[in-house]
Amino acid sequence: MLHEIAQHKESEIVEEHLMADHAHMCIGIPPKHAVSNVVGYLKDKSAIQIAREYGSR
Repeated sequence: MLHEIAQHKESEIVEEHLMADHAHMCIGIPPKHAVSNVVGYLKDKSAIQIAREYGSR
């Protein structure tokens, strides 16, 4: 899911370590995009998708 979302901003997740309650990622972001905008977009869209899928639990 995160790889698909990153592609919307022309970015690539190079390395990731997923834990039970958080994630560590190395993301390749093109210079035309601000890092804060891409990270905010990833967090926003992934939170929405997770809430839709697992919100009732």
